Amino acid sequence: MKIAQFFLAIACIASTVVQAASPAPEILVTALRGKQWQVRYDFAQPVDKVEFKFSPDDSRVRTWLPDQGFEIVTTDRGEVARRKDGAHFSTVRFRMSPTYSVLPKNYAPFSPFGDGGMLFHTGRFFACQDSCPDDASWSMSLWAATEDQIILNGKAMKAQAHWVDGGDGRSVYVGNNVPQQTDDFIAVIDTALPERIRAQLLEQLPEFMHLFSGKLGALPTRPMLFVSYDVSHPKGWGRQGGVLPAQVFIHFYGSKWPAEMEKPNFPDELAWHFAHEAAHLYQRHTSTTSGDDWITEGSAEAFAAMALSADASAYVQSAEGEARGKCRELLKGRSVREAIAAGTFDVAYSCGMLINLAIDSRIRLATKNDGLYAVWRNHLGRASSNESVVSRAAYLEAISDVGNADIAEWVEKAVTDQGADLILGGAN
Repeated sequence: MKIAQFFLAIACIASTVVQAASPAPEILVTALRGKQWQVRYDFAQPVDKVEFKFSPDDSRVRTWLPDQGFEIVTTDRGEVARRKDGAHFSTVRFRMSPTYSVLPKNYAPFSPFGDGGMLFHTGRFFACQDSCPDDASWSMSLWAATEDQIILNGKAMKAQAHWVDGGDGRSVYVGNNVPQQTDDFIAVIDTALPERIRAQLLEQLPEFMHLFSGKLGALPTRPMLFVSYDVSHPKGWGRQGGVLPAQVFIHFYGSKWPAEMEKPNFPDELAWHFAHEAAHLYQRHTSTTSGDDWITEGSAEAFAAMALSADASAYVQSAEGEARGKCRELLKGRSVREAIAAGTFDVAYSCGMLINLAIDSRIRLATKNDGLYAVWRNHLGRASSNESVVSRAAYLEAISDVGNADIAEWVEKAVTDQGADLILGGAN
């Protein structure tokens, strides 16, 4: 009996050791100028596959080159790497070109700077031996060229860095750019960006941050700002912005930007974009429940309209008119939530802005509260606001608290009823 108990105790200890071993590998990223980047995964114990945490499409299959004998395949759980012969392994490496690409509802893996620097999103490299748990963390290292510096969490270091990562990841810069310290943020701005655009950004972004800080409360830490400008991008052109905890990034890509920046309304368009991204910082959230991106993206658009209403009223009116047309066109008889869940993500911006502007006006008419700002103050003050995901139920509760139940009921119908009639009628 004692012998059986002894072996049972040994088995329990072994089980505890196995459970304590992290399902997440150690990750080493190698970033050398003029060469392909490399990522290496080292597991504490042999595994039969590597399952990536974020797989918005199948682009790794097409753009990542694995070690000989390995392959990346697409499964119903996303992209998975494995040995072709099915054997277990402890280490695997992949090479990839650090080029910009648009990923559906996700952060770009790489954002090249026109001055030679590079911004990359660490979440692109997150992976586990199986499905990654929500609270997974990774020990990450970065090796860069000896002449490059790494800017991580607001600090600059030479050639090498190590940190523990998790959640949605973060943006890390590699290059020779010197961070610009301001009272409001730490900026890494592409020196290739035209000077007048740099000047507008450094003037207007603090103004928007001061506005939102006064309405929604100060940020707990001074955020990082990354702005990259790559006119050499070979295919298409556009602009992507995004927010991660305490980070904002804006990427201009494509050869059309020099001409686009000469257009008369470009300063107002750019100001709108700055206000939108600043608003995301003060929302303090990075994601929503499925189909509910109209909350974060729509309210960021509404905050941009509110921020510019005094100095660029004509542009704001034009933007609202354009949103009305796009909202009806994009819904095609579907509800807002259905359209977003089906991948028509622009609905979150156009219809979402109109819904949130209607929330603002209805609350101001019905109460003495300051509309949408009061909704977000209420939401951020709730216990659930510490979570990174915004739920529709919590948002509707905040609307009901600062407005009334009728406004919350209208919003619920506006996002679940088919077609745009209710939205366009309520946004007048």
